[in-house]
Amino acid sequence: MPTRPVLKNNDYDSETIAIRGHGKHLEKKKQMNGQMETRQKHRSADAVRQNKLENATDVAKQMTINPDIKNRMIQARTVQKIKQIDLAKKINVPHHVIQTYENGKATADISILIKLQRVLNIKLTGKEFSSINV
Repeated sequence: MPTRPVLKNNDYDSETIAIRGHGKHLEKKKQMNGQMETRQKHRSADAVRQNKLENATDVAKQMTINPDIKNRMIQARTVQKIKQIDLAKKINVPHHVIQTYENGKATADISILIKLQRVLNIKLTGKEFSSINV
């Protein structure tokens, strides 16, 4: 009866293993050593767009409301002697929303602008306010 060679400490020929076991052991070893990717890369259009978005380093400047809107709001509110908190209650929004609009840091929301127009009796939308982010 032929004797099989005894392999100690995994001293075996990698080519023999690749032939017999189709190299699965070697692939696993490469994965464990970090020499091989464990997942396939997805190349769908959505995955490519998502990857571009994640790797983007550009920081886009957020568009804020037109300064004319801010100035008209402040002027109309002070003429009518309405506090920011009272104006916020009338249009059913938190008071910090009015504060951000008057500071010019808010991104314009058309529904809020329409409510402000109604309460303050001023025009805040239209061609003259075309640079708002609505």
